[in-house]
Amino acid sequence: MSPLDYLQLVVTGFDQLAPIAVGLVLWIGLAGLGALVGGRHGAPEANPIFGWAVISTVFTLVGVLQRAPFMVLTLIAAAAAIAGLIIARRRGQALFAPGMWRVLVIGLPIFLIAGAMEPSQWDEFSHWLPAPNYLLEMNGFPNAEKPDNGAQMLPAYPYGWPILSYLAGRIAGYQLLNIGGILNMAMLLTFTPFALRTVMDVIGRPMGPTIGWGLAAVCGLAATILNPTFVQKIVLTAYSGVSTSVVTGFCALLTFHFLQSLGGRNRTAPWPAAWHLALALALLINLRQTNLVVFLVILFALLLLSIRAPELSLRRLSVFLPLIIGPALVVYIAWRLYVGAELSAQAGWEANFKPLELWNIKEIPGILSQMLFVAGKKIGFFGVLFIASLIAVVGLIRDRGGFDRLLIICAGVFVGYNAFLLLTYIAHFSAQNALTVVSYWRYNTQIGGVAIVCVLIGGVYLWKRFIGFKGSFVWPARLALVLVLVLPVAFAAKLRFDLEPPKPHYTSVAKDMVAAGMVTGDLYVMDPKGTGESAVISRFYLGKRGTPWMSGFTNPSPATVRNYLKNVADNDFLLVHSLAGGLADALGHPLNARRSYILQRKGDAWAMVKSWEKPANHPY
Repeated sequence: MSPLDYLQLVVTGFDQLAPIAVGLVLWIGLAGLGALVGGRHGAPEANPIFGWAVISTVFTLVGVLQRAPFMVLTLIAAAAAIAGLIIARRRGQALFAPGMWRVLVIGLPIFLIAGAMEPSQWDEFSHWLPAPNYLLEMNGFPNAEKPDNGAQMLPAYPYGWPILSYLAGRIAGYQLLNIGGILNMAMLLTFTPFALRTVMDVIGRPMGPTIGWGLAAVCGLAATILNPTFVQKIVLTAYSGVSTSVVTGFCALLTFHFLQSLGGRNRTAPWPAAWHLALALALLINLRQTNLVVFLVILFALLLLSIRAPELSLRRLSVFLPLIIGPALVVYIAWRLYVGAELSAQAGWEANFKPLELWNIKEIPGILSQMLFVAGKKIGFFGVLFIASLIAVVGLIRDRGGFDRLLIICAGVFVGYNAFLLLTYIAHFSAQNALTVVSYWRYNTQIGGVAIVCVLIGGVYLWKRFIGFKGSFVWPARLALVLVLVLPVAFAAKLRFDLEPPKPHYTSVAKDMVAAGMVTGDLYVMDPKGTGESAVISRFYLGKRGTPWMSGFTNPSPATVRNYLKNVADNDFLLVHSLAGGLADALGHPLNARRSYILQRKGDAWAMVKSWEKPANHPY
C-alpha cells in the first residue's frame, strides 16, 4: 500500500467532516441542556450525560403516550439547549471541564477515521441502524400498526441510544449511518476526564481546574489504548455497548460523589448530587433491557455503603432514595407498559428465562470453567477487575474512605453483572450456547466504564508510590501526547475494518440497487459461500424485512438450491453473490464466480437485470 493510499484510510474527503461536525453540535447542545437541568453544582464533564438523560426521559414518556411527537419534542429540546447555553454563559457556568477542547483535538485522528467509515457489522444492520431510521421516518416509536419500517429491527428494545442518532439525523437533514462511532468516541473522551479527576481526588492529588495537554493525552490514552474494552468493532460502530459502558461508569462515579456529599466530604450538597445520580440512572435504564441489573447492583452498593460508612446511615439515605430511583423506575415502567400494549407481538424478540425444568443446572461446572477460560484470554479486563474486587473486599471490612468506596462500587458492578450473566447461561441459553458462554466477553464490555476507573486508580496509585508527583511531568506528558496522536494513524488499517472484503462490495451493490430502484418486489439472496452478511446488508439498504437467504451455513447443494429457488415468486428478485452447484443451470444463464447478479423471476424463466464485477480482493 502506497503512502497516499494509507493516508486515505484516515482522510477521505469533505464528506467525513459532516458526521464530526454534527456530533460536535449535538454534544454541545446536550451539554447546554445538561447545564440547565444539572445546575451550577454539577460536574461539567457530566453535562452532556445530564442533557442526554433529559432527552431520553422526555422522549420516552411523551412517546409512549402520543404517536409521532418527536419533531415537536426536537424543536423544544433545541430551544431548551440554546437557552441552557445562554444561561450558562451569563452565569459563568462551564459546559465542559476547562481545557476539554484539548481532549477533543487529541481525539481528532480517531474522529476522522470514524467519519470516513461505512457501517459493516451484522447487528448494526439488524437493529442499531434500522431503529433510528424508523424514528426519522415516523417521528415516534414503533407501534402495533407499524412495528418496523421495512428493514429488520427489534422494536421492543429501549430507544435511549437510537434517540441520539435520531437527533443527529435531524441536525444533518438525513440519517448519518456512521454517527455512532463519532458519538462513542465523544462519550469516552468526555468520561475519562471525569474519571481521572475523581481518581486524583481519591488519591489525594486533586487536578488543577484546567486540562492541559499532558492530562488531555492521558485522558485520550485512557479512552483508547489503556481502555481494556476498546474493541474497534464495538467502539467505531452503531452498537449500544459503548453508551452502556460509559453511562455505567458515570453512574458509578456519581454514586461515589453522592455518598461523599451525603457524608459531608465534598462541597456539593446532597440534594444536587442525588439529582445528578438520578439523571444518570434514568438514562442507564433506558439503553438496554439488561441495564436494569446494573441499576439494581448500583442501588445495592449504595445501600451497602450507607450501612458500612460510619458517617452515613440508611435513615439518612432513605430521604434521598425516592429522588434517586424514581425517574429511572418511571421510565422503565412506562416503556414496559408500552411494549405490553403496543408491541406484545414483538416482545418475543426479547430474551426470557426458560421454565425451571429446562435450566442448564447440570452444565454449571462447564459454564463456570468456560467463563474462566474466556476471562484468562481477556486478562486486561478481567484481571484488573478481579484485583479491584479483592481490594474491595478488604475495603469493605476496613473502610479506609473514598479509595475503598470507589473500588467497592466498581467491583460491585463487575461481580453483580457477571453473576447475572451466569444466571442467563443457566436459565436462558441453550445448553450448547451456555457451554461456550456465547458473547461473554462482548457482554462484559458493556460495563467497561468501571474498568477504566480501576485502570486509572491503579495507574495513579502506582505512579504516586514509585515515581511521585514532585518530579517533572514534561517528558511523560510529551510521550503520552505523541502516542495518542500517532497510534490511531499507525493502526488505521486495523481500525478501518469496514474495508475488509467482501463487505464493501456487498454495500456497493446494495446502494446501486437502491439508486436504480430496480428491486420492486421481494428480495432473495443467494450467497452459498458467504456467512449471510450480504443479505443483512442488502435488506437494510433496500428496506426488505424478510429477505430469505442461502449462505454457507444452510447446506448448499444442487437439491437445496432448487428447493430454495421455488420460494421466489413471479416478479420477485434473486441477488446472487456466490455460486453453488446447479445454480447456473437452474437459472438458465451462464454465471461467472467473479461477478454478482440480480435476476427477476418471469414465470419459469429468469431475466438478468444487472451484474457487477467483484473487486480483486474479494475472497470468492
